Amino acid sequence: EIQLMKDDLTIGEEAGVAVYGDDTDLKYRTLKCEISEIPENSEQWNNIVKFFPSTSNLKIRKLFEISRDSENSTYANKISNEKMLFHGSKFSNWMGILSHGLLLPNVPENRTDLGMLGKGIYFGSDPTTSARYCYPGKLGTSLMSIHSVKLGNVHHVKKKDSSLTAAPAGFDSVHGTKSIPGNFTEFQDDEYVIYSPNQQMLKFLVEFEHDFKMPNLNNNSFVSFNLKDEIEEEEFDRKVGEISMLDEPIEPSSLMTSSGIQLPLVGVTIKAAMMDMVAKVVVMQHFHNDSFNQVEAKYNFPLDEMSAVCGFEAFINGKRVVGKVKEKTQAHQEYAEAIQQGKRAYLLDQEKPDQFSLTVGNLPPGAHVLIKITYVTELLVENDDIVLNIPTLLASNLKSNLMDSEDAQVSIEISVESAHDIKSIKCPTHDILLKKTETKATVQVELFNLKRSFVLLVSTDQIHEPKMWVEVDENSHYASMVSFYPKFQLESVNQVEVTIILDRSASIRDGGGLHGLKIAAATLVNQLEKLSQNGTAVFVNILGFGSSQVYLFEDHLKLNFNLKNVIYKHIDTLTPSLGGTDLYNALRCAYEISRRSAGISKSAFLITDGHVDRSDQTLNLISANFKLMPLFVMGIGSNCNKHFVRHMAKIGGGTCQVCAPKMIPSGNKIQKMIRQAMQPSLTNVSIRWENSGQEVVQTPSQIQTVFSEEPLLVFAFGGRTDGATLTASQNGQEISWKVHCPELAFSRGNLIHRIAARNMIKEWSDGNFSENSVEHILQKKTKQSFIIEISLKFNLASEFTSFIAIEDPTPIGKYDPEFFKKVQLEESVDQLETMGYEEPVAQYTTPDFFNVPVLPRSEYIVMARVAHTAQRYEDMAGYMIAATLENGALLVDERNLLEISFENILKSRVEAYRRIESSQIPKDQVETCQKFKSRLSREISQICQGFLNLIENSKGSSVGDEHNMVMSLLKLKCSRSMALISHGEQKKNYVSEIVKNFSLFNFDSLPPTHPLRIRTFLEISDAFREFNMNEKANEIGKRAFDEAISELDCLSEETYKDSTRYLQILRDGLQLENSSSENFAEKISENFARKI
Repeated sequence: EIQLMKDDLTIGEEAGVAVYGDDTDLKYRTLKCEISEIPENSEQWNNIVKFFPSTSNLKIRKLFEISRDSENSTYANKISNEKMLFHGSKFSNWMGILSHGLLLPNVPENRTDLGMLGKGIYFGSDPTTSARYCYPGKLGTSLMSIHSVKLGNVHHVKKKDSSLTAAPAGFDSVHGTKSIPGNFTEFQDDEYVIYSPNQQMLKFLVEFEHDFKMPNLNNNSFVSFNLKDEIEEEEFDRKVGEISMLDEPIEPSSLMTSSGIQLPLVGVTIKAAMMDMVAKVVVMQHFHNDSFNQVEAKYNFPLDEMSAVCGFEAFINGKRVVGKVKEKTQAHQEYAEAIQQGKRAYLLDQEKPDQFSLTVGNLPPGAHVLIKITYVTELLVENDDIVLNIPTLLASNLKSNLMDSEDAQVSIEISVESAHDIKSIKCPTHDILLKKTETKATVQVELFNLKRSFVLLVSTDQIHEPKMWVEVDENSHYASMVSFYPKFQLESVNQVEVTIILDRSASIRDGGGLHGLKIAAATLVNQLEKLSQNGTAVFVNILGFGSSQVYLFEDHLKLNFNLKNVIYKHIDTLTPSLGGTDLYNALRCAYEISRRSAGISKSAFLITDGHVDRSDQTLNLISANFKLMPLFVMGIGSNCNKHFVRHMAKIGGGTCQVCAPKMIPSGNKIQKMIRQAMQPSLTNVSIRWENSGQEVVQTPSQIQTVFSEEPLLVFAFGGRTDGATLTASQNGQEISWKVHCPELAFSRGNLIHRIAARNMIKEWSDGNFSENSVEHILQKKTKQSFIIEISLKFNLASEFTSFIAIEDPTPIGKYDPEFFKKVQLEESVDQLETMGYEEPVAQYTTPDFFNVPVLPRSEYIVMARVAHTAQRYEDMAGYMIAATLENGALLVDERNLLEISFENILKSRVEAYRRIESSQIPKDQVETCQKFKSRLSREISQICQGFLNLIENSKGSSVGDEHNMVMSLLKLKCSRSMALISHGEQKKNYVSEIVKNFSLFNFDSLPPTHPLRIRTFLEISDAFREFNMNEKANEIGKRAFDEAISELDCLSEETYKDSTRYLQILRDGLQLENSSSENFAEKISENFARKI
């Protein structure tokens, strides 16, 4: 059984049925090719190895001879010039390549040259060239193929031409010539491209390892560091924040041509309607084909798997086309036929549960197109707030900026509707306009970009009580929703047994998985040890798994401070060295051991990337044992299988936390998971619907477990339901809640209908219908027609349905911006049109450069020094803030780095603001300049608030007087800058704060001649002078000057230069301020000169 067979657990057969289980022979037959392993050191092995130079750093593990009957029969025998060439691809592509051969791509593979020679099949003459495009599989090895290629008459080129779809007339292939000294070309390596699959035949498959850095992969080697220092700092949780509100560094969604060129994104309008814990979101993106060619472009956009696309429209210049949902096969066929006929066509697919794509065919040159996508989604609830998150990727490729356009490029409007009073609406990411009544609200924001996700937090009364909504659609069909966000009274737990299961397979090293796993495991252990300090006996063991399983201890041991440090050392030295991903046997082992101890609460915490063997058997095992030992899952790494990770937690009676790529798990959320594991949950949950006697179809049909502070949404189709009774068991006692639909919660529309339908589709997709894999397939197949039916009925893109839109290739007319504006205005969600917005309240937004990748603290300092050398002060500030949050006790040079970065990023903006403030602006430019000044004001506010938060979070560190003085000085500069950009009462408050903080400075902690003390006095004096408190400024400056002069004889050599320089500046300010008093100025000058 070769590795590529292991790497993909399900293969689609010709009938479209997924094959489950471990029938390797059946999977092998679906490839439709012969694969035979070549013995090592055989003559054939040695002949192939000759192609690999000893200097290539490629270590061959296995060789396979390949024979594909379909290629043998179609190989272009009439074309000459046959050559053996290499082709590289990522591991996940090889099932498709082996079964279907190399095909012409719609979009080129992830190539570093972005398809320099157009839409063809690429080969290299050097294996190291092809190896750069190979991504490893679970065991850390990669695959490349060797092909016999008929090149025929070769067209040699030095420059790229991404528009090629065939070789030029008279030629059979194209060769991009490698650049060498004396013969410069645009190609890093020799690239050979053919434009017909019939010109190649797959001959050999090479399994190999390589030790050079590949493009577009993260360097995930883990630099050992002291886990105790990294984990136990209280600042740790503040640093990583709440994961769900952090931007995932996903590839921006954009309309990209087949040659890899992005079409400019001109503007984005987003309209959202929130109703309790669900929402409908409409995204309108304005693209422009600024090329001179008609293009086909593809648009990939991820959505949370709690979402479903339910609407698609396209507006091209002045024309509108509406997408219709059809079965996927039919939609794809209609799209292909339309493109062949020269029609404009649009195809929207669900590629994975959390990944959608839109293909636009035959987009004319110069055309403007408005893409309108509507989706429905369930909302998260965190810290008693309902959370709407609009990801940054929807507007991350905007073409212009403030200097190019006077109009905002991102417009967001959100309506909020609640059955109970709205307590508050906050946006921690952006400034918003708000208007609201007791139960309704509208939020609006206009931006010039969306550099980070937009997050809205809505707090309502009775958040922990069950609520019911009833909706009727245009056909008088009813759908009901019960939402429940319970919060239980915490109970004391005497002892618990915790098994921490760590994924140590080879795949965990990819995408930051190993680093995330170590931090997550250490944080979990740290939180468990805190629990033991509060009187709960915690017994813990660590189980690592791959192809085999390894326990750290022979039995579960009682956790204490010393054992925690032993576990830290073990975690710090973990390596992904256990081979494949056999989670099934690891869990079976854990469940067997847990049966040995009775009468003690047990929980398992699994940290994995979710790529496992025998997935169906694993899920069945988890489902059968969730009452014995609930399973809580943390998904880590940029390659995490989020869908599978969440499904394991759901059927395992636990909860799940999926971390954003390059981010580490939130300590606060791990704490919440531990609380949920330690506390009794609701089991045997059921709902009895009160209706008119009609049959009710409920989704989810079964509810296994409900945890404290974990939202539950249950939907029902059928006749009108006026109420429901929610029943559950807790600690063996039955409890129930009755809930009725108030008049405010009765609505018209199809939001609840569509989310209920999406839940039914998801329940079918995730469901295990039988422990027998064959029976499971048959039962699932019989229900498939129903899933297609509801997808079509409720207009949902799903696994089996797609949106298709086709229009005739008639002239599109001239682009009219007013037409697009009209379309955007028609999609209004404002339910309070007669009300005006309240005064905008500035809310803190973290600047983008404050968000840096997770690194050990020592690397933050190194990166800050590099950024300082390169004069990239914003990057420098980001790294120093991260380092300070991990450990506030900065060394002197580290403190200097922090201060230098702050000074530089703030100074340039403050000076720009002052220049605009003092300039005479022509009348026709006032509005534009005002917008630019607002932007500067916003950036200054963000920087100052960021540093003020940093100062607040680093309080209490045992760091010394100098550090405290520097932090106080930074706080003073922040207040001064905020006063500069503020007006009225707010400006007075900041000035009062400066005066107040001056009285709190501990100047006696440093000698009068210390340069930091003099500099602080100088800053305070300048601040008072700026705000017209000249007498106070003069008094402060003179005090600092006199005290320093009196002890100048005691000045040390180390500080002499800095101290005298600041004294000279202080003297010049005093002389200027008191120039009318010649005696005073002369006295100051004489005093200073004599002392110096």
